[in-house]
Amino acid sequence: DTQAISVIMNSLSKAGECAPQVLTHLHRAISCMQPTDWTGQAVGITVNGLANLKYPEAGALRLMRDAAMTLSPTGVRALDPQALANIVNAFARPHVMELLDTQPLFDRMADIALELSPLKYSAQAAALTARAFAKPTVARAVGGRAELVIGKVAELSETFPAADWSPQAAAMMMLSVAEVPVPCSISTTRYLNQVLLGMTHYQLGPGAMRSIAMVCAAIEQLDVCDLALLRHLSHCIQRSPLSIMRPMWVRSISTCYVHFKEAQLDLPLMEFLSQATQHIHPSINGHNSPATVNEFSARDLALIARSFGSLQGQQHTDQSLFWHLAAVAQQLPFEAWLPRDLADFCDAFVSSGQRDDMIFDYLSRAAQHRSPFDFSPTTAKLMLSAFSRAQIQDSELYAHLAEAVGAGDGASVIFTLPDEGTERSWVGAGTDAKIAQLIKQSQRNSQQSAALDLWIPGSTEAVPDLEGLEWRDFFNNDSEEIEESSGF
Repeated sequence: DTQAISVIMNSLSKAGECAPQVLTHLHRAISCMQPTDWTGQAVGITVNGLANLKYPEAGALRLMRDAAMTLSPTGVRALDPQALANIVNAFARPHVMELLDTQPLFDRMADIALELSPLKYSAQAAALTARAFAKPTVARAVGGRAELVIGKVAELSETFPAADWSPQAAAMMMLSVAEVPVPCSISTTRYLNQVLLGMTHYQLGPGAMRSIAMVCAAIEQLDVCDLALLRHLSHCIQRSPLSIMRPMWVRSISTCYVHFKEAQLDLPLMEFLSQATQHIHPSINGHNSPATVNEFSARDLALIARSFGSLQGQQHTDQSLFWHLAAVAQQLPFEAWLPRDLADFCDAFVSSGQRDDMIFDYLSRAAQHRSPFDFSPTTAKLMLSAFSRAQIQDSELYAHLAEAVGAGDGASVIFTLPDEGTERSWVGAGTDAKIAQLIKQSQRNSQQSAALDLWIPGSTEAVPDLEGLEWRDFFNNDSEEIEESSGF
């Protein structure tokens, strides 16, 4: 029967592998069942199993979708909120969505969620429902009804007593109302803040670390600051072993405490997070989307570096952390880096006062691996500024990013600096507001014997002493190339 099929599928899924013949046989068994034979729980478990085992045939998933479409909020086969959330989460899996049109199913589940009686919801069921409809793929599919569903369960959440909430349920609800804002997002978050404050260190122990990271991400996104909660969570975090920490958790916690300016006041927490970052070992193999090293993605590296880079000036220089981040970064393929992550990581590394020519060379090559037009002008300027502050003279990188800067902002400036005779190379770029700062910084070079040549694109003033300088006008799209050159 359908119950037996779902139990078998769940067992195979937990094992992580299954012979193709066995899955084919189970597919035949599914085909023998009528859509009305399936319960909501059996559908969710079976679809999750097929997704985990990467079953390539869409036929079995189509049968499961048809069975789910026959479920209703009332009657013998009535859906309860938890089974509904399990179905939505299962069909939102990327593998399932690649093989199947899930739009009709999501529409049907949203309608049922809105029809379900509030009496059927528990705190856990409300959180699961909110999290399911807050998933980007589901929220896009059902449009405004996602806000209606989340708004409904968020309002209900404030009626449940604190004893009904687990750290996981509170975290899921808070993150959901942060990702899909509803009218009661702030009030729900403040209520759940008080619920979490009432939990003991035991309840918020190592097993709740993922939930703590979700809470940090939610309150940062909503900008709902509760210093008492942050300090309570800090004590709970530091009581946990380093071995349980994951990169995304470190990233969410550190960026939250920096955002609320608690990181500068809670250096023991930041020291713990630094040690945790250097202690992380892979627990999941084969992360390819996105590419990871020891489960660090490029985004994790960039945001962790930016968080700790912001602590400079607080007499907290963690050289070993940045060396560790640099070592991990250089193992990632160039394709793993988005322009904003490259710029953030580079800027944080320079701001920390570290100097490592190998990481700068790697970041330069990673930037040049992308088209200049992948970079926004702001991102390109940030990376140019970082390389300039580090006094790295990389003419190919500067020329590459200058094209991105010029594509969106004609007020950018480029500096050139005499270097051993009449040769000139690129040393920095930025907006008009940074001209004086960059000139002063560049003139600290003891080998510089002449004033900086300065060109402001769009300026009608004559450019001094550019004779012999090979250059291209990247900023005015209608201008012709003056002189083609392989270097600057």
